[in-house]
Amino acid sequence: MASISKAMASDAVSFVASDITKIFDGIQDIHYLWTAPIEAMAILTILVVLVKQWALPGWGVVFIVMPCQYLFGWRIILHKKANAANTQERGSIFQELLPAMKLVNDPAESCLEQCCPLLSCWCAPALAPAGTMPGSATLRRPSVM
Repeated sequence: MASISKAMASDAVSFVASDITKIFDGIQDIHYLWTAPIEAMAILTILVVLVKQWALPGWGVVFIVMPCQYLFGWRIILHKKANAANTQERGSIFQELLPAMKLVNDPAESCLEQCCPLLSCWCAPALAPAGTMPGSATLRRPSVM
């Protein structure tokens, strides 16, 4: 761990964060699959208790909707599995692209400061994170006279 630089640590954190999102989505999908029959039984029980024989149309609707719910859930899972390779490729492209953007941003920023001092004076407070500008705890634009 001592050999990890700040840039490597931020890449690792973003990589883990994207994986955690995928795991959360998968667990949520599994949760929906096993809770759907329990929810349907609860709805049917409440329907029978409240309206007795008039619950039959409600039972019909639930027995039509529940297989549709499983069908749509299955199709969503198939689409997610088919898109997994694209998602992994997109993630790897972003992992390469973001450090390259940082490399381009630094020289462009220094060129801006040298070429147009008035513009860089105007933009610097807006571009700097809060608390990093000397004498300023919040982001403020300089007043124009």
